[in-house]
Amino acid sequence: MANDKPPDFDWRAAEQKWRQHWRDNPHLPRAAAAAPAAPGPPPEPGKSGDAATAGAAPPAPAPAPPERKRFYLLDMFPYPSLSGLSVNQLWGIAITDVCARFKEANGFEVLRPIGWDSFGLQIEQEAAANRIAPQEVVARGIERMREQLHAFGARIDWDRELRTSDPDFYRWTQWIFLRMCERGLAVHEELPMKWCPQCGVNLSNEEVREGRCIHCNHDVEERKIPQWVLRITEYADRLHHGLRSLEWPARVSSMQRHWIGRRRGFKVTLKASSEFLYEYEEFPVFLRHIERLPGATFVVLAPEHPVVTTICDDFYREEVQEYVEKTRRLKERDRISQQGIPDGRPTGAFAINPVTLQQMPIWISSFVLPHFGFGAALGIPGHVELHRAFAEKHKLLIRTVYAERRGPDRQPLPRTNGRPSVMINAGTLSGLPVDEARRRIHDSLKHTEALEPHIRFNIHDWVFARQRFWGEPIPVVHCVKCGIVPVADDTLPVVLPDNPPLPRPDQGRSPLARIDSFRKTRCPTCDGEAERDTNTMPQWAGSCWYFLRYLSPRCASAPFDAETAREWFPVDLCVGGIEHAILHLLYVRFFSYFLHDIGMVPQEEPFRRLLIRGRIHAGTPAKSAGGRAAHRADSIDAAPYLERFGADALRLHLLFLAPAEEDVAWSESGLHGCQRFLRRVYHSIMSRRESGKFVSRKVLVEKHRLIRRVTRAIETYHFNKAVSAFMEFIKFLRSRDCTPEEADRATLRTFVVLFAPFCPFLAAELWEKLDGEGSVFAQKWPEFSPELLKPLEVEVAVMIDRRVRDRVVVEGGIAKNQLLDIVLRRPRVQQFLGDRRADHVFVVPDRLVNFVFLPAGRQTHEAAGGAAQQAN
Repeated sequence: MANDKPPDFDWRAAEQKWRQHWRDNPHLPRAAAAAPAAPGPPPEPGKSGDAATAGAAPPAPAPAPPERKRFYLLDMFPYPSLSGLSVNQLWGIAITDVCARFKEANGFEVLRPIGWDSFGLQIEQEAAANRIAPQEVVARGIERMREQLHAFGARIDWDRELRTSDPDFYRWTQWIFLRMCERGLAVHEELPMKWCPQCGVNLSNEEVREGRCIHCNHDVEERKIPQWVLRITEYADRLHHGLRSLEWPARVSSMQRHWIGRRRGFKVTLKASSEFLYEYEEFPVFLRHIERLPGATFVVLAPEHPVVTTICDDFYREEVQEYVEKTRRLKERDRISQQGIPDGRPTGAFAINPVTLQQMPIWISSFVLPHFGFGAALGIPGHVELHRAFAEKHKLLIRTVYAERRGPDRQPLPRTNGRPSVMINAGTLSGLPVDEARRRIHDSLKHTEALEPHIRFNIHDWVFARQRFWGEPIPVVHCVKCGIVPVADDTLPVVLPDNPPLPRPDQGRSPLARIDSFRKTRCPTCDGEAERDTNTMPQWAGSCWYFLRYLSPRCASAPFDAETAREWFPVDLCVGGIEHAILHLLYVRFFSYFLHDIGMVPQEEPFRRLLIRGRIHAGTPAKSAGGRAAHRADSIDAAPYLERFGADALRLHLLFLAPAEEDVAWSESGLHGCQRFLRRVYHSIMSRRESGKFVSRKVLVEKHRLIRRVTRAIETYHFNKAVSAFMEFIKFLRSRDCTPEEADRATLRTFVVLFAPFCPFLAAELWEKLDGEGSVFAQKWPEFSPELLKPLEVEVAVMIDRRVRDRVVVEGGIAKNQLLDIVLRRPRVQQFLGDRRADHVFVVPDRLVNFVFLPAGRQTHEAAGGAAQQAN
């Protein structure tokens, strides 16, 4: 049969047929794979599209289970683009598509909506490049991408579709902002901001990498601009601790934990003075290890530190002022990169070490940043490499205050908490264990104001305003008489004007400031003349809570229905890229915590489980250093491949490329192989459709093995292993070991049901050819029999002294202890073991028992090593 000419399979006709069928029947079962051309009529009870096509009467609706199992599956939604979807985006869609169909086949009610991140800088840039309005980019981009998803066979709840630039959506983004204003989390301040001259907007800290804008990779400047700021730092501790309860990839949790930067230590208050200054100025420094305090020999301040001008000695003042001006002209990236070559200037002032009571000279240096650790660093050159380099260059005192403790044999004794364990050069503390010295220093300073416990965070407040047109308007007005006044809830949304002004923003002014019809308004409080805030929210604003709006997208009285949120929240699985680890995901968690605090959602954390998928690169899958700009430049348009190879072949190729979490280089060569495999699948099923008479045991075992492999591959997100299982099963069907008569229709239908989440068009076609009842997507997921897959008998090898000395046939799946008992009773095993006792016994079920004997010298060495390890 393998050499018979296969039936013709026209994939274009098949995909066109089923796309049209699903479009004409929007009331299909929830696993239907298409977007309706327009909002369709409500579902008719008991109607099944696939059954209607086959000419059969629609099946009676099954009674609802007493308690529904729900599964909320979320894609990180894309932003609209005129170029359409990329293959990388379709990879994510294919992954969630398989998960959604798998969960539905297992009896879950699945929510898998779609939306568009249609506010943001990318939309404005694409509009400017094509000389059209941002609204047109959004409309045309969504239309194109929606059709591509339809062509791709994506299973999506299209009745919940939304876009962040819709006034009905951003009305509620503005509402949430006003609630933050009421609780003091949104404040208006004039702060030094990171400004990108290329994009013409200010940036948050998360949008800057090594002093460059992540959107365009241009150097970032600093400007002082009035800004709206969200106090995410108020939630820093909770965001840090909340990571413990999440089923998230370790690298994402680690990245967020590092970005939040929670460090427990102490705030040490120092008193600073100079030779001719008879007053003290107090300033704090952060110190993690107070046992190092006796080793502090100097202090370094950021040039911008407020006490510098007060404590500076007149002899050094001119030189210090020149250095301060020089530092202000440096970009933060340059200041950080100079940490290996520390420079600085003395101020002539000194501070008193609260433990040794010795004077510590105070210097200024650009390597100390004003927003990090109180803008001051306590120089401990004996134990910090950077401080040592600074001290050696400027000839400052270096003192080491603890070292390894040695025993009578002069060998180092075990360390305490990973550090050397005895104090030296520390006056009365010398000779004490480090832990004891730490306790004494704490006790001696705890009654003064010089030392208090402190937790430091690296995270900064979120700059929540942008000087651009395309974004959610800030819903406040500025009144000369009343100050900043929020607009009333019943007047929301504050709607953007239809057309943006052509000139680009300059010197921190928003384009909206040029539109008088938008800017000029009346004060809601005194009805006097006022001006609207002409800044807009950052592009992350709408994406921080869109997954909640999906739950009730037509709700007009609140951002979402609270009862529905209790049923579906939190999201069971969110799928997205690693580039969102410390941007989107951190902001989403902050918003969710806030909404929980005001009683709108039942849990703090928004996503129960997170799948970070890899990225498809145009070349070698290397880590991009340019942030989002590099990702966009590296994207590969999906449209040509959908047209040339079809949806099923593209889906199969994407899922077969690599495990979901790995990066991979794009290659279209596998698409030809996937097309050939789909033809083999069609031929294998169709050629056995009429010939199957019964199912043999070997076919039954292979079927259940396929069910197990595909099920476990989906559950572990190794979809490439599932594709491999399909290929091996089809190879088995076409082999001489399987005659056409011993593969019945039930076996073929089982294959099609398993295949449907991966290749929905071919599966629907084959299901119809096999006279399957109803829709293939409405079938229950097959279950495998563990008993059937257990081998009846297996041969186990017995190794002694690195050689196979015996083989024993036992029942498959026998327990380890039972297997070991059988082996030890074997005469040949007893002959080779004799009176010896093995150092290690390794038992591999159904395969191997290995008795390991170590050489005498190695036994002694390993025993000593084990004892030392226990001692440590």
